[in-house]
Amino acid sequence: MEQHSPSVRAQAVALMNQGIPNRVVAARLNISRGTVGWWRSEDRKARGVVHEQPTDCPRCAAPATATRTTSP
Repeated sequence: MEQHSPSVRAQAVALMNQGIPNRVVAARLNISRGTVGWWRSEDRKARGVVHEQPTDCPRCAAPATATRTTSP
């Protein structure tokens, strides 16, 4: 497991706080999107920010639908 330096994490958090998406932050700093997502989550927790999923996006707010499977 690779561990990133505190300066890389600080750069990532600074970019995230500017509103830059995880995929762009990851590409700029050459780190995984999962790591960036984890850091974003931890930063929100540290600041006491509660993240709520957007409700104005049809994909994000769509209720789960059952999938149909067919038997052979």
